[in-house]
Amino acid sequence: MKKKILNKLGVSNRLFSNVGVIFLANLGNNGIALLINIAVARWFSYEVFGQFSIAINIAMTVQAIAEFGINLTMIRLYKEYQEDNDKKNAIISWNVFFKLLQFIIIVIIAFQFSDSLSSFLMPGNENRVLVLVAIISGSLLLFWEFFKSYFQTQDKFRKIAAFTFIYSILRLVLMIAILFYGMNDNVVYIFLSVYAIPMVPILIIGFYGLAKELNLKGNVLSKLGEVEREYISYSKWVALAGISFILTQKVMIFLISSFLDLKSVSILSASLVFVSIFTLFNNSVIQVVFPKMAAFDDMGILEYKKKLTKILPLMIMLGSIVIIFCSLLMHYVLGEAYKESLPIFWVNSVGALIVTWMGFYSLALHSLKRPDLNGIVSVFVLFVFSIGGYLIIKVLNKGLMEVVVYYVVLLILSEFIKRIIINSIIKYRKRDVDG
Repeated sequence: MKKKILNKLGVSNRLFSNVGVIFLANLGNNGIALLINIAVARWFSYEVFGQFSIAINIAMTVQAIAEFGINLTMIRLYKEYQEDNDKKNAIISWNVFFKLLQFIIIVIIAFQFSDSLSSFLMPGNENRVLVLVAIISGSLLLFWEFFKSYFQTQDKFRKIAAFTFIYSILRLVLMIAILFYGMNDNVVYIFLSVYAIPMVPILIIGFYGLAKELNLKGNVLSKLGEVEREYISYSKWVALAGISFILTQKVMIFLISSFLDLKSVSILSASLVFVSIFTLFNNSVIQVVFPKMAAFDDMGILEYKKKLTKILPLMIMLGSIVIIFCSLLMHYVLGEAYKESLPIFWVNSVGALIVTWMGFYSLALHSLKRPDLNGIVSVFVLFVFSIGGYLIIKVLNKGLMEVVVYYVVLLILSEFIKRIIINSIIKYRKRDVDG
């Protein structure tokens, strides 16, 4: 039965298995993150949950900016030089050295600017230590994401799942300890316990395994310069797209925290916690599919497009079930205090479902080796949203819902633009070949 359904959808059993194991691991981790957010929202004050949410977004923003598209570039280059062992080792080694350099720089910056950033993001509720810890945690996330990408190059998806599972269990244990022993509403301790501290043993295990597997002998070191040029050439556009996409959501949160209030931040954050179910599915698929898509030609892209069309009805059905289930969960778990989060969740989740499906096709820009176009579209969306979001709040005197609707519409529009670009490139290439 399962094989028949997979064949009808054009999905191989191996692909389904790999996506499944990654999805289950991410589901567990996100489920625990959901429990953590619910616990902080229910057991602590609006102010604590608001600051906790801001700290998470600071860490994620630091990671997104500092990542600079390097991990995605590493996967593409590794697959491109599959037969050159020295080049492959140089590709991995350069990324490790770059991450270590970034970590040192970020820590220095954190100590220098955490006070000013705290005053800007938490006016009247400044917490310099929390901002400092959040920035440094963001730099640790760089290594966490590196190891996941490294395992992608090796097609070791079960190792990604194992690391994710261990991380999620550590987070759960520490969160239970916080609730059991109490932390006197100390948001710094809460954040450290459920985000930063669980990463440490994971990174130790990761570096220990990498040290045994990585080979720096032969011509590896001499190829680092060559590898560096290729990294910079490709990753600048990947970085531009990735940073712009993530910053668009972070700008929404920072606009709300700066010009509205912490209650609005809490309402938005509560809805985004449940919307993350779509993000984890998206990430699970991309982790498995992207290494394969790097080798797609135009015909491969068109075949991939047909498969996406086949799975659309299934995604709509499953997405609708998820939205209904999460709505009920939000209503009964978060309670009356967060009833305003439900409409925000509905808008965000419908948008996320559409953007997730359309985004799978947008990956074809990497198959076409045109990450520059993805970057340009993403920067355009970030710019238009930042200006428009500010005007909606400050000039039109509108609130959270209007900003969220504007955000979702822009994201869907950006995916339509990328879809048109991909189809146009393939069409013109075919015309040139036929001509």
